[in-house]
Amino acid sequence: MAHPRSALVVGATGSTGRRVLRYLLRGSGFERIGEYGRHLTDTKELALEGISRTSLCRLEQRIISFETLQDEEWAAEEWDVIYMVLGTSVVVAGSRETFDKINRRFVLKAARAARRSDGGWQRLVYLSAAGASSHSLTPCLQSRGLTEAGLATLGFDEMIVMRPGPLKDPAVRNGTPRHVVDGSIVYVEDDYTATTTLMLPI
Repeated sequence: MAHPRSALVVGATGSTGRRVLRYLLRGSGFERIGEYGRHLTDTKELALEGISRTSLCRLEQRIISFETLQDEEWAAEEWDVIYMVLGTSVVVAGSRETFDKINRRFVLKAARAARRSDGGWQRLVYLSAAGASSHSLTPCLQSRGLTEAGLATLGFDEMIVMRPGPLKDPAVRNGTPRHVVDGSIVYVEDDYTATTTLMLPI
């Protein structure tokens, strides 16, 4: 397997995704970096944060509709690594049904859309939650667990599932906890709880 040259971030405007995107742009590990989502990051904001013009030239942005996504819709882009950090909380979603739609159905649709059709190697990195299980009695954790199980059937060459505990985003004033990638993937200035990284063989 050659060194991965491209990375796609799905959900890069969330409290977790924004950190992943900035981490990738500040690094030199990828020649192409994609940002696909319902909303996109303002490149002027990134420039003000000190991200160079050269790094921004690597960024490919696309507004998408998760409702209408088709399988392998992004296959031609041939993304090597997909960071699936799309998600919300029940409080923000407004109902368990909307939570499940965003955190499970949209995530699975996006992963299927990103699958390469040429047989090329791909890695999927999925941000789940501590305690996620398809057998959980907690609806939110059950939804995350079902998502993990669904993603594992899609045939990615490598799949990494991160199950962080709750973190407080310094940008959030009401104290609502957020799930944030742990420091091994992206630098976070907060204190974080114990995190489990689960490798699923495909």
